[in-house]
Amino acid sequence: MALVNHILIATDFSACSERAVEYGASLAKQFGARVVLVHVYAPPVIVVPEAVIPLGAAELQKMLDKMNAGLAAAADKVRSLGVGDVETVLVDGDAWHEIVRLANDRSCDMIVVGTHGHGAIKHFFLGSVAERVVRKAACPVLVVGRQP
Repeated sequence: MALVNHILIATDFSACSERAVEYGASLAKQFGARVVLVHVYAPPVIVVPEAVIPLGAAELQKMLDKMNAGLAAAADKVRSLGVGDVETVLVDGDAWHEIVRLANDRSCDMIVVGTHGHGAIKHFFLGSVAERVVRKAACPVLVVGRQP
């Protein structure tokens, strides 16, 4: 059996992601692995016919503070489940791409992501972060579905 020393857990702070955090923490505890907990965001913009207006500095800082607080809470949850070595990363970009990049950069042995289980039509138009991570990652990916 392959050793798992470093697990990347992606979260978007949804209920599905919360389950993924719990699964990832459980695996990390069993393997004695380090955890990288990551949230990827795209800075919101206002789109009007003639322009794209970025969020103001104060609003962006509020958003970043909220996301950092969410990551801190998730890291506390991972620690409460028995994992001592937890790193948090907040990064902007395309979610699947940043998750795969971070896993490679941090030499992760496994990625854990949640999936919302959208229907086929919605998936066709929106795609799936989890599916793209599975297709592009160099390491195994555990996809945690929503509870039935």
